[in-house]
Formats: sequence, C-alpha cells, structure tokens
Amino acid sequence: MAKRTRFARRNTCRRPFAPWQAVADHTARNRLAAEITKPLGVWFILVALVNPAWAESAVFPKNRWFAVDALNGTNLRGKGLTLFVEPEGPSSAAFAKGFGGCNDWHSWFDTVGGTEVSFAQFADTERVCSNNQRMQIERDYLAALAKIKEFRLEGEMLSLTGDGVTLRLSPKK
Repeated sequence: MAKRTRFARRNTCRRPFAPWQAVADHTARNRLAAEITKPLGVWFILVALVNPAWAESAVFPKNRWFAVDALNGTNLRGKGLTLFVEPEGPSSAAFAKGFGGCNDWHSWFDTVGGTEVSFAQFADTERVCSNNQRMQIERDYLAALAKIKEFRLEGEMLSLTGDGVTLRLSPKK
C-alpha cells in the first residue's frame, strides 16, 4: 500500500470538479425543488383562502352555558340571565333554555344558515318575581331573544343581533 501524502488525492467516486457543472447541478436541483413545492404552495394558498385559520368558525357554540353581559348596551352582568343551546338531533332545530332572572325558559333554536339563527315558541315557568325590575329585565331579555337573527363569535364572547337588539354573552363560569 502506498503511503499517502498530505496532498494526495483520495480515491473516491466523486467526479472531477468543474465549476460549470456545479452551477448546472445547482440550477437543476432548484428546478426540481420548484416543481415539487409549487403545487404544495398553491394548495396551502387555496386552503388559507377557503378556510383561513384566523377567521372564526360560523358554527354556533352548542352544549355550553353563556351568561348575558349586556342587552343593547345596558350592563346585565351578575343578574343571572343565561343561555344554553343543546346539540340538535336529526334536523337543524335544537332546544334552547336558560334563566331569565325570575323564571326558567325554553324555546326552539334553529340555525338557518351561516351565521343566521332564530329562537321560536318560548315557554317559561311563569313564577312571579317580587322585584318588578327583575321581571322587566326578564321580559326585555326574552323579547330580545325572539328578535335575534344573527350570531357572531369574538374569541369566547358571543354576540346575538337582530331587529334593533344586541345581546353580548360570555361563557358562564
């Protein structure tokens, strides 16, 4: 076996180096990478446009209790008004229930499409409150729910809007 010197060339399978070949190999690799990643990039852009991650989902939050914070800008936090929508059965109609301040109430809840919703056929326990102000708040709350046409989620906050009414709700703790 021959003794190697410091500058001796190793016996490898590499081709001899030619600068123009390195450039050609580099551009060919770039072209191949572009051909592979271009469809992936288009796919990611289409997914982002169709269902952007930053957009809120247009699915009404069901099976979750909410407390009413405000009705048309009037602070109702701490008054005990609640809303709960049960998951629907075979149709899009679901059952909504809650507490209005004096009475328990329930109604049908339907998602019309997208962010459109409706409450219908209200019933309550018909207890009489000794506090007239609480009774009025309950009447206003149930009347507002009957006018609701649309919902919007802002983080965990739920906004219900309709014919001249706006309800702001937060998850019940």
